[in-house]
Amino acid sequence: MRFAQGRNFNMGVIMRNLITGILVAAVVILGFFAVQTSQKATKLEADLTASATAVEAEKAKLAEELAALQAKVASADQAVADANATVEAEKAAMAEQLATHEAELAALADTISTQAAEKNSLMDAVATLESEKAALQAEVAAATERAASLQAELDAVPAATTPTP
Repeated sequence: MRFAQGRNFNMGVIMRNLITGILVAAVVILGFFAVQTSQKATKLEADLTASATAVEAEKAKLAEELAALQAKVASADQAVADANATVEAEKAAMAEQLATHEAELAALADTISTQAAEKNSLMDAVATLESEKAALQAEVAAATERAASLQAELDAVPAATTPTP
């Protein structure tokens, strides 16, 4: 029995050693996986840190671009405001010029109207003077005929009054 007990004892030790070996192998395998997982985690952490740094750099770059674009927009807005002010000033100046030209045009229209009335009045006066001239010419013609007739009478009178020898 002893032999059987020894064999059982050896079998128990062997089984215990086998289980211990399996447990050691399992611990070694788990340790290997733990190391690999730790390395992967470290690598992922490094990649994540690098990605975060890259994202922060890109974020800073985009913030600078945004600030530059906002400055351009502000500059463009100011340019538009200045252009609007210039246009409004030119519009006011042109409106003033237009009002001045309209006033001058109205004055010229009044002058033309006055001169047209004066022209009509002068034309009426010329027509009156023409008719007076025609009347005076008729009187002159009549007076010239009368003078010629009187001259003829006068010429006839001395020949009749002269004694005949």
